[in-house]
Amino acid sequence: MEDVNNIIANAAPDKIVYISCNPPLNRVIYSFFSDNYFVVRVQPVDMFPHTFMLKNVVLLNRRDSQKVQNL
Repeated sequence: MEDVNNIIANAAPDKIVYISCNPPLNRVIYSFFSDNYFVVRVQPVDMFPHTFMLKNVVLLNRRDSQKVQNL
């Protein structure tokens, strides 16, 4: 996972959309990117009603980006 995070960090995109089925992992991802990115929005998605499974979609924008956009 750290290799992928490093590749993304080195590419320095204006925004990152992170989709997770493990909500506690969101904190790990954000702590890795928090120096250069900020969370714009978190949207939980219930794709499987009547189960405990929940997905999270997280939008991160680069701090030095001139254009801040929301989805």
